[in-house]
Amino acid sequence: MFNRIFAFTVRCITVCSLMAFLAFFGLKLAGFTPYIVLSSSMEPVLSKGSLAFVDTRKREVKVGDVITYTLTESRSRDSPEKTVTVTHRVVRITEDDALITKGDANEAEDLSPVDKDRVVGKLFFSVPRAGALFEQSARKLWICFSVCLLLLNTAVLLSSREVKIQEKSIEEKEKT
Repeated sequence: MFNRIFAFTVRCITVCSLMAFLAFFGLKLAGFTPYIVLSSSMEPVLSKGSLAFVDTRKREVKVGDVITYTLTESRSRDSPEKTVTVTHRVVRITEDDALITKGDANEAEDLSPVDKDRVVGKLFFSVPRAGALFEQSARKLWICFSVCLLLLNTAVLLSSREVKIQEKSIEEKEKT
């Protein structure tokens, strides 16, 4: 009885994990890229630690849209340039079609105008605090979880086969 409950529980966990995995990567295949919000500049719309899903198929923007764009910055003359991803609201569009952005929690507009070719996409939805979970332990946790789940499933399959063999053996002994 315990083996059956254990096997059922493991299978439920496996199915739920696979569904979460497929949902996450299904969204990615459909053009929604997840980004972890690293600052509080967009609060209350996006809290630090949220997981923001950006629709990368939508790049046409208007004033009021929350967009994700890339920005190249260098900290000093000696350090190499670094590309960062920013998610801010479009507050106005200049005559030469440059986007002026601002974090909702910021007092002033961003210093650098954003060219439209730097736009990654528009914010589609976000999951509060989910990004913090991924940020802290993403790859190691998923690899460890996957390996443990695989080993657990293997153990359940082997133990359920052993139980069936034992049940057959008992039935045969009872017949004789």
